[in-house]
Amino acid sequence: MDCSLSRLSSLVENEKVEIDADIAGIGVLIAFLATSLVAFITLLAAYITLSVPPRLFNAGDTVLSTHLRDCLRRLRRKLPRLKRVKVVDSQSERIDAFMAFMLSISDQILVSQVAILIAAFIIHVEITIYSVNIVIALGCLASTVHLGSFPFYIDRLRDHGTAKMVRVIAMAAGSGMLAFVLIIQLSYTWDMETRVYFTCVLHDFQIRGDDIANRVIGLFVPISVLYGTYEIVQLLYTKQPPRSKADPSSVAQLSEQPKNAALQRSDVLRIEGVGADLSGIKRETELLERLLRLINQKESNSITNSADTSDIPLQEIVQGSDNREVQPDFGQYTYAELKSNLLKPHLSKMSFKDIWRRTRESERHALLSKWLQLQSLNLLVSDSKSNFRLRARVYWVAEQWAFHQCRGSFMWRLLWLWSGNVYGIVTVFLSRSDRTGLSGDPDHWGFGQVVPLALLALPIFAAMESHADYKRNIKSITVKSHASPSGSVLVPGVFVHMNHSDGLSRDDHEATNYVRKVDEALQKRAKDMGHPELYKWAKGQELKHSSSIWNAVVYHTLFMVSFTTAMGGFMALGTLWVMVTLVSIMLILTIRRAADLVWMAKRTRTGPAVLKYLGRITSSEFQQGGGHGERMMAAQAAGEVEEDVQDEEPREGEI
Repeated sequence: MDCSLSRLSSLVENEKVEIDADIAGIGVLIAFLATSLVAFITLLAAYITLSVPPRLFNAGDTVLSTHLRDCLRRLRRKLPRLKRVKVVDSQSERIDAFMAFMLSISDQILVSQVAILIAAFIIHVEITIYSVNIVIALGCLASTVHLGSFPFYIDRLRDHGTAKMVRVIAMAAGSGMLAFVLIIQLSYTWDMETRVYFTCVLHDFQIRGDDIANRVIGLFVPISVLYGTYEIVQLLYTKQPPRSKADPSSVAQLSEQPKNAALQRSDVLRIEGVGADLSGIKRETELLERLLRLINQKESNSITNSADTSDIPLQEIVQGSDNREVQPDFGQYTYAELKSNLLKPHLSKMSFKDIWRRTRESERHALLSKWLQLQSLNLLVSDSKSNFRLRARVYWVAEQWAFHQCRGSFMWRLLWLWSGNVYGIVTVFLSRSDRTGLSGDPDHWGFGQVVPLALLALPIFAAMESHADYKRNIKSITVKSHASPSGSVLVPGVFVHMNHSDGLSRDDHEATNYVRKVDEALQKRAKDMGHPELYKWAKGQELKHSSSIWNAVVYHTLFMVSFTTAMGGFMALGTLWVMVTLVSIMLILTIRRAADLVWMAKRTRTGPAVLKYLGRITSSEFQQGGGHGERMMAAQAAGEVEEDVQDEEPREGEI
């Protein structure tokens, strides 16, 4: 092709550049945009209905989804005809139904992406920069959808070698071609007025030194596409434990009575295996009792007027106050020494391997849980003289926990999918608005526009099939539940193991009593401080009902929504100073996350042994199995059983 500037300028001035509607036409755009939005809405619906694979769900998701579902429950009370999800509905069956539909959506948009990119490369001599801009936008949109949704249905492909290989080849081909044209798009000569055709830019690729900052920022998109593809391939070929299936024989059965709808608690529960830590737990119990007694003495103004009492020996403070309980081991300890002995800080150097092992994704939940327990215990045994300072410290802990949980949540993945949608949609409309030198109707309906729209029927058929399978399986579960002699309903996904107290050693019984004393002491201390949520944090339970954590999660979620929307929109607009700001913020957040995790790993190397058992002292006698995601989602589902029954009772009375 003749790429002389005079010829190209003449074509533009006379508007003789023809539009290729088969590649950049209205039908193609509608098909891609509809598919991407349907994928996002489907994943959001799965999130709200607890139909996300538990391995993708973390504690931050539990907090957020709980309150989203509460909003829906309030809406349902105002709109009685709104369809309800029955208790008998199986979470596992819902997940399978959503997986099947998302697999169909993802496959369709992946194939469409590869097809449109191959078509663009085949006609690279004739295709215009206008058409390539739209191809790039649609390619980014498709790439975001299938890369963002792949972890959702990856369990369906793990054992299918051929299916995995075909998808990996398609993803690699699509991502490679897309990254190539994205890099070519960074050329200074990428201009419809001077170069017109894609092949002319290939022959005259230039990067100017005075615009290097804008080009470096522009590399963010192709790097994200390539890294996302690498991450998916790595995830696909990494061995993961299989997703648990709900077995009717191992599913917790709950009474239909509201008072028994939740898992029953046992007042005589004994913790198996706790006896091995008897000596440590006994010592920690004594330390805690003395610390709390010392704090109470300070707060009741029974101590001599002193500016700083942290170095006064405990024996001098508590003499005359229950001296019989003062042990020689702790009698001369100061408040600071007692606190240090209880919390057992261990800040010695850690090797890079140890840090990586403790901070990797699979261990992140355990790390954050232990850190939250230690921080709450630290606050409970602290002598805070200012309520404002105490509230600030409580919120600081909640904010740190929410920051890390939100950055590793499924909602974070979902919002990056939303960011890709924003980028693709804005880029499409911007590209269509610039028709310099073009002739013809870009909205002409031809064969190339009807076919993509007709292919939208495939996901619809997949949705109908998934819904039919789901209803059939639910009907089977309903029949089994009605056939149950106890007349109970099944709470799917809750796997149980009975925890009997029979056969426990004497040490187990004694240690359990010490743990119970610690539990009661911390509960009273948290209540006296006016922050009962600290007691729940120390136990690692009921975080979703903590107001501080809920507020922190909401703030971080709103920030993530704003950030990802701005990132997608301004990346498409190409506003340099905004992009530099957003990328800088992202780097700061990444550095903060890494630094915090290293610090947490060092702070949680040691700690009171009693913290391991606090959460079990009042837990149900039914111990849930599976990973932490399964336990949290199952507990949330079980917690809604009683509310469902209570909601139905007035309606039954009306009937």
